[in-house]
Amino acid sequence: MKKFELLTILLAAYFLVCLQISFHSIGFWIHGYIQFPALAIIYSSTRKLSEISWIYCVIVGLWVDSLSMNPLGLSILTLIACNALSMKTRKALIGKPWLSNFSSGFITGSLYPCLTVILLLLFGESPVTGWRFILSVGLSGLVIGLLSHPFKNLMDFIIAQLEFKPAAHYRESEMREIERR
Repeated sequence: MKKFELLTILLAAYFLVCLQISFHSIGFWIHGYIQFPALAIIYSSTRKLSEISWIYCVIVGLWVDSLSMNPLGLSILTLIACNALSMKTRKALIGKPWLSNFSSGFITGSLYPCLTVILLLLFGESPVTGWRFILSVGLSGLVIGLLSHPFKNLMDFIIAQLEFKPAAHYRESEMREIERR
């Protein structure tokens, strides 16, 4: 496991949490938010980071809860449930990367706000629900589903460009040849 890859995904998750908290233009109109941190969870579950994706759920959940009005631990539970379902969906559609990314992104983006509302109701809070909530759930799932494949390609490109690449190996005879004129 490359430490740089883990750090890059963690920095991307922090950026996505801050983007979710500060992205008010769509949230104002539909009374909901697009769940951008779900992209980092989906990406970490696509890589060979299945064990690490659970840790990302805890870290990203703590970041979301500390920057929102949710009770501490609420986002952790929803992200863990979304991660488990995303990993199951991905294993079912392993041969088609675009469809696999879209389906796990749509499920995660839609399930995250639904589980948050259910857990808020269990905590005794009164979240805003109604037809605008249903619209925001559908829009969040659609946006996360459509962004999951480009986000995966972007993260793969960033990691490939910034990681250490060993020099090409030459045979000793090629290195020692001296061309004389």
